[in-house]
Amino acid sequence: MSLLINKDYLGFSHHALLDNGMLKWTDKEEGDYYFGFEEEKANSLEPLLHLWKSSISDFIPKEVKMSFKECGCDYAPWSLVIPSKRYKGLLAKFIDDATKALQQVEGDVYSTFFSETNELFSYLKGASISVEACNEYLSKNDNHVLKSITKMSSFGRLPIPKYNRVSTKTGRLTIKEGPQFLTLKKEHRSIFRPTNPANKLYEIDFISLEPRVASNIANRKTTSDVYTSFVSASNINITREVAKLAVLCALYGAGESRLASVLKQDDVTITAKTLIKKVKEYFGISGLAKSLRLQAKCGHITNCFGRPIYVDDARDSILINNFLQSSAVDIALLGFLDFCTKLKNVVDPLFIIHDALIFEASPEHLKRINEYVDKGFELKEVGNFPLKITEFGSNG
Repeated sequence: MSLLINKDYLGFSHHALLDNGMLKWTDKEEGDYYFGFEEEKANSLEPLLHLWKSSISDFIPKEVKMSFKECGCDYAPWSLVIPSKRYKGLLAKFIDDATKALQQVEGDVYSTFFSETNELFSYLKGASISVEACNEYLSKNDNHVLKSITKMSSFGRLPIPKYNRVSTKTGRLTIKEGPQFLTLKKEHRSIFRPTNPANKLYEIDFISLEPRVASNIANRKTTSDVYTSFVSASNINITREVAKLAVLCALYGAGESRLASVLKQDDVTITAKTLIKKVKEYFGISGLAKSLRLQAKCGHITNCFGRPIYVDDARDSILINNFLQSSAVDIALLGFLDFCTKLKNVVDPLFIIHDALIFEASPEHLKRINEYVDKGFELKEVGNFPLKITEFGSNG
């Protein structure tokens, strides 16, 4: 396993390739992993180090970096700036740290999964907006997210957002640079337009993804609606809305009081406590919680792909919440990657909003897209995850 270290980071004329503890200089940007590159790559080492709470010591002392930054230089020919003996010592320490980091990554199943699913972001293209629609909204109500997105546009075209998968402990996406689609109000989604006027904007998303993860792990055979499946299997006379609320209470530890109030309004005889108990039995929450508690003794649990989730609070509701959310995040990314790969000549993916992928496509391809959606996303050993497709925003 090799690590390519950026020449600018080293202050050298060539990149350094660390391979099996040996260092050699190269002009080629080729390696199993990358370090020190300004533009993060699918298999950059830095996010994996963050994920495992590991680090590589700074190659160049902070005081040296700061002095050059004051002069407007982020990088410098450090081998010429720092005395030779000290430079060699710093380089030796860096190589030792980097070798240990590679050893930690090597053979780790999730590190491979993480790098492979990062390929999804390479499919994304810049979305288009109507600046006039943005200004119309802003003339009525000020909104900093919409204002920021409007300012980023160039002739109605937006830059591609850069997502971060390690800033939250479960892997729930954030946007570190670019248009903040994740925090844009739903009522403002009508600002988006297809780049090609003959196309339309669509949204593909997973249906009730987190409860579906729980039901699949519990080996429950369900329809596309996990809540009505629970009602049918439990033979309880409640509405889907009540079942959904009960599932939220059972999986995430929400209070019983609201559920009890709704049951009373609907004149249902079953108590909130009994209903939550039945939900937990259906989703196998007791067994899942027991397994997660055992994992948590070492300071972290892992999602169903092996992602570490560091837990300070070992309450069952927190452990289950973190596990389900983290697993759902990775299932969504893997599913969207599969969708983009299989339909790469049919769809133009634009951005991700958690469990949903927004894309542009010609209506003439809708039959083929629906054929994919109707099958759901099948994941070996975890089960099938139903999908749905709807038009996104306004195509006017």
